[in-house]
Amino acid sequence: IFLLGALLTWSGLVASAFVPTMAWMTVTFGAIQGLGVGLTILTYGILLTMYFDKYRGLTSGMKYSGGSLGGLVFPKLLPYLQQEYSFCGTLLIYGGISMHLSAIGVFVKEPPWTSLKKD
Repeated sequence: IFLLGALLTWSGLVASAFVPTMAWMTVTFGAIQGLGVGLTILTYGILLTMYFDKYRGLTSGMKYSGGSLGGLVFPKLLPYLQQEYSFCGTLLIYGGISMHLSAIGVFVKEPPWTSLKKD
């Protein structure tokens, strides 16, 4: 589910750079990218709490700190990118940054203790 969410996130952003009308922007940026972000955030939190038993508090703190850091950095970065690369270029760059979620998603696996043992 994490990998699907990552795919929807960056593909929605990249598709938003090429839309001809605001109606399509609503579909690509609002629905596709929004669904992807929701799936990614939800499964990321669940996987962290499932995988880390001993350091659950530390990993949750790092997760929320990273989200807050992104909330501080991107509002400063996006106007600069829009000035340099236009709105479409900014969406492509943001989509490229979000594409790194797919690389992270490839390495995500279920903890061994959650799978059923075959006798």
